[in-house]
Amino acid sequence: TAGLIETAKGGTLFLDNVTALSDAAQARLARVLDTHSLRRQGSTQTIAVDFRLITATRSDLASHGLRPDFMHRIAAFP
Repeated sequence: TAGLIETAKGGTLFLDNVTALSDAAQARLARVLDTHSLRRQGSTQTIAVDFRLITATRSDLASHGLRPDFMHRIAAFP
């Protein structure tokens, strides 16, 4: 079944409280944002995705130790 990113294909994905994402989730999402593609768990097929990502948090992004590569991709308009 399709996950949230695949479902958002052609639209917008909103992630609230982005500072709660684990390091592993940040790395995977940064890779998707960089390559515009994903692979479902257990699959060898790559799926192209095109979506807009909007993130929100009540906290200061810089103070939560987000991965630098992930922070670079989501902090276009802080």
